[in-house]
Amino acid sequence: MAAELYHGDPLMIDYTPASAVTAGDMIGVIVGGARTVWVAHRDIAATELGAVAYPSGTAVYKIPLKTGSGFAIGDPVNVDLATGEADSAGADLFGTSVIVADQTAGDTFVYAVHNT
Repeated sequence: MAAELYHGDPLMIDYTPASAVTAGDMIGVIVGGARTVWVAHRDIAATELGAVAYPSGTAVYKIPLKTGSGFAIGDPVNVDLATGEADSAGADLFGTSVIVADQTAGDTFVYAVHNT
């Protein structure tokens, strides 16, 4: 499962991963002592220079919902980096929900502004 750009203009920055990443992967990176979530838009081979989306609040992503998770408009959207799913109990902040999304009501995705 992966984050998918829905609309907007992500801020892309250079990134060289230690191991290969796949388009849509959400990557936890320590910046200034805090972990932020970046998004790969293309596959990047290990140790090769590529580009990833940095949280800037200018892009909205479609993210699969983890079982039992739900978000109201304006809720912080956390993600589980291991599964690539939005998880209301997840440890890594991705951004802010722009829709109501409730997995128990049958929703399968949340749309979130990529900001932290």
